[in-house]
Amino acid sequence: MADYDWEDGFDDGGDEERFGETAHFNTGKNVILLLVYAGRDMHVVPPPAAEDGEEEDDDDGSSRRTLFQRTIAAIADTYKSKIFGSGNDILGVVCFGTTKKSPDTTEFDHISVLCPPSEPCAENIIKLEELTLDNGKEKFRTEFGWDGSVKMHEVLWHCQSLISNIKGKVATKRILLLTCEDDPHSGDQDLNLKARRKAGDLQQNNILFNVIQVSPNNDESPFRKELFYSDLIQLADDDWDGVGQSLDNLSGLIMQKTYVKRTTSRINFSINGMNVGVAVYNMLGRARKPQKQRITVNTSELVRSERAWVHPDDGSPLLPTDMAKFMAYGGKNIKMTPAEVKHIQGFGTGDNFLRLLGFRDKSSLRISNHVKLPQFIYPCESLVKGSTDVLNALLTRCAARDKVAICAYRPRNSSAPSFVALVPQLELVEDNCQVKPPGFHLVYLPFADDKRALPANKTVRDNPREAVEAAKAVINKLKLKKFVPVQNAGLQTVCRMVEAHALHKETMIQVEDETLPDFDRMKRKLGDRSEAFLREVYTEDYDPDNFKPKKPATAAAPKKSAKTDADNKTAVSSEDMKSAVEKGTVNKLTVDILKTWLKSQGVSVAGKKKADLVEDVKNMF
Repeated sequence: MADYDWEDGFDDGGDEERFGETAHFNTGKNVILLLVYAGRDMHVVPPPAAEDGEEEDDDDGSSRRTLFQRTIAAIADTYKSKIFGSGNDILGVVCFGTTKKSPDTTEFDHISVLCPPSEPCAENIIKLEELTLDNGKEKFRTEFGWDGSVKMHEVLWHCQSLISNIKGKVATKRILLLTCEDDPHSGDQDLNLKARRKAGDLQQNNILFNVIQVSPNNDESPFRKELFYSDLIQLADDDWDGVGQSLDNLSGLIMQKTYVKRTTSRINFSINGMNVGVAVYNMLGRARKPQKQRITVNTSELVRSERAWVHPDDGSPLLPTDMAKFMAYGGKNIKMTPAEVKHIQGFGTGDNFLRLLGFRDKSSLRISNHVKLPQFIYPCESLVKGSTDVLNALLTRCAARDKVAICAYRPRNSSAPSFVALVPQLELVEDNCQVKPPGFHLVYLPFADDKRALPANKTVRDNPREAVEAAKAVINKLKLKKFVPVQNAGLQTVCRMVEAHALHKETMIQVEDETLPDFDRMKRKLGDRSEAFLREVYTEDYDPDNFKPKKPATAAAPKKSAKTDADNKTAVSSEDMKSAVEKGTVNKLTVDILKTWLKSQGVSVAGKKKADLVEDVKNMF
């Protein structure tokens, strides 16, 4: 039997966002078709965003790109992001309004497939980036053209056909249209009616259709979605309303719209014996570097590793039923079956649960209580009908009384149970757009051993009052008024290196480390305060480059006898001995340590063997 490590029985509860990518119910591939209008209006250079009318200095030449090139560049960024984040998603790029059709086997004219639906790969990224170069405009005009007519019902029909040809299980299907033309049919009501009917077919086939405006950074010609697209758009929970978006944020907007919201779990919320269905979402996720994988030297094939349990004597393979776990308690090995261990871990139940225990004042929840990434729960009618009404009633009363609900929570069967606080959040609507959804923030509460006392600072110095005031002046000027998130330079560097290697680039885009201090700005904010601090603390001949602190003088330590050193090696405190008894490791201590400790307790050790000494130690506690 193997000594049981209780932590091995649980999954890593600190990485909830990792399970959010896999522990959802709509398993399968996520299909995203990026539909781009390629008419003549998209191939113009938008005016600069700067107020003075001058072009901004940019290294990549984005200010000289057309609307179409900026759109393609944003799509290429989406491909790169999907490779690192969701490499199994299916992406495709389709252009409409082109003079030619591509491929020639396409059923409808003026539709060109730039990238057929497939998993994101380097080949498609290179093809897209070629269209963003200086000669990309002429390249696209030569291969595809941009003077074709537009019939949206044919475009949507072709997109639906591409999605239906995808093999395997599909979880979500989405068409994302990027255009600067708000009236593609120029008021033709017959074509508009056909497009609306086709949009209804998309909805019946669970294909979400959305529109993103691609227009210059001015208000002279606003995008009027009510002319045509307002009847086609099937809005999701918090989707964009189609107006007021900047070209500078186009990449981020596309990535936001192509991100699939997944639930980490769907569980029953037990309220005094009544079950309410809730879905759990992660609000934040931790970005990680891609994992290294082993490959063979000759063929570069992935190496598969397996773990097997074998008998220590005859080497025969062992099945899970042939093994048992034990826990040392009271000097004995307590054997437990896997079913018993699972029963203990789940607080007496083998299922996941969210159980209401009581209520506390919201003021009792402190920032120090946040030990893990919080989650968000929302009613789930598919589990229990009427869950929305019950959860809204609980939400309203908790918000009105400024209370938080304390619950016992176990998100998955393999997770460790936790205590959580449900913090109410009422719905917030601004300009007819939902800013915050109604629901509860699920905040993990710490256990007793999660709280540790900080070590006391015993350093006491009688510093001059003038030096303290000078230091306060420096600190107050260097305080950040607001938190500005920065990118992880190490993570970005790894991604850039992989990207440069995969796309056969000669140079890698250098990543600026935004965590480094801005010394010029600090100098401007401090003024002469830093000089005043140095004058108060250091002498005039202080040189920071050649400064070596003097070591404090210490008195000569007295020589220790050999007997004293031997006693120190065998000395054990009563607390350590008590801990050894509780853990069952007393028999691992040496005879000298046991005799020394028993003598210090006034117990005779003459003529006793180790087993007797161990028994005497256990009897002391």
